[in-house]
Amino acid sequence: MEITPLGDSALLIRVAENFDDAPTDVLNKVLATKHALEAAQIPGVVEVAPAYTTVALFVIRSARSTQGPWSKMFLDGLSNGFS
Repeated sequence: MEITPLGDSALLIRVAENFDDAPTDVLNKVLATKHALEAAQIPGVVEVAPAYTTVALFVIRSARSTQGPWSKMFLDGLSNGFS
């Protein structure tokens, strides 16, 4: 799993490199990641958007600016929500 910034108010979580080799497995990983992120109830998250091999996590800009480093907040929420 790779986590990278997506603009100034989101993170992109890549759960697989290639969709074509095992589409069912990749879809299951993407959906499991989406559900785990939603269940983690990370403060400031306004949308969890799945795609082919990634899940984007969007945050309210005001939450990001008032609660300290937003990427650390997300990563802390991620580690509490799933492995």
